[in-house]
Amino acid sequence: MPPCVALRAPLVIEDATLHPDFCDNPLVIAGPRIKFYAGVPLMAGGREVGAVCLIDDRPNTLSAKDLRFLESLSFFISDYIHLIDKQRLAPSNRDFAMMIEAADVGVWDWEISNDHNAFNQRWCDLLGLGIDEVESRSSFWKSLVHPDDVIRLTSAIRSYLSEYDSIFNEEYRMRHGDGYWVWLSAYGRVVAHDSAGRPLRLSCVIRDISDKKRAELREHKQMQLLNFMNRAQSVFLQEKNIRLSCELIFDGLISLAESQFGLIGQVVMQETGDKSLFIHALSNISWSEETNEQYRAYQRGELFFNNLDNLFGHVITREGLNNCRYSSTLT
Repeated sequence: MPPCVALRAPLVIEDATLHPDFCDNPLVIAGPRIKFYAGVPLMAGGREVGAVCLIDDRPNTLSAKDLRFLESLSFFISDYIHLIDKQRLAPSNRDFAMMIEAADVGVWDWEISNDHNAFNQRWCDLLGLGIDEVESRSSFWKSLVHPDDVIRLTSAIRSYLSEYDSIFNEEYRMRHGDGYWVWLSAYGRVVAHDSAGRPLRLSCVIRDISDKKRAELREHKQMQLLNFMNRAQSVFLQEKNIRLSCELIFDGLISLAESQFGLIGQVVMQETGDKSLFIHALSNISWSEETNEQYRAYQRGELFFNNLDNLFGHVITREGLNNCRYSSTLT
């Protein structure tokens, strides 16, 4: 019996190996080696029939907001089971619509045989669309999916429908009406079959997970940046060549910044008190013979600026642009 069902209340265990009641549980000390558990009871017919749970093999935390969502999802499933028993999932049922609205989640309901897709108002709101702008054919919503995700998502749906005894759970991006991309999570399952057992209908709840994805991206980029710095430091300590170290990580840094052009420079204080900017890595953005010569000077390891009031110094100091000079004396 799920722990939250025995307690008849929500239960969150951040690290089961440290919990006195669960540290010696077989599911904790052996496969699947559960560390994190969050669950709320699932009711049907006035009694607990199971639980809606989040499980991870690593310690984790759950915010109060996410726990409320988990409770809302449990209520949604409970009412969903009730509606199945009463009216076989009639899509126009007002109780069903009210319950979905209370859970504050989008809904995607797909009648597979005739390719009819239905969405609730919350789904439209997530994408900045009016209900009258939404079309019922799958080609409509697929046209909004990010080009990098559409093949993967379509393949996941096809694969799920061939093995629909499990839960459909996918994350993907869709284009908002204002032009930016929204990360969504679709979670659901096949809810109706024909007499031969083939899937007739897929229903999913849709959540906006953009904040979660942005946090994951920031963490990933921070790790990438740290790896770049470690690589550059290792090469510098071995070769004693700062230019080689910078060039080694330059393309990766440009990609990380999602930019086309960039530079790596070092500001050095001269004995006179003036600052010079030495260029150790540089994108080729030359547009004239003069700038071509400056790029060739960089390739020779001779490009530096005694005046930071220029295009390159602007990147470092944000003070504008003016003259630039290079010298063959730089080694």
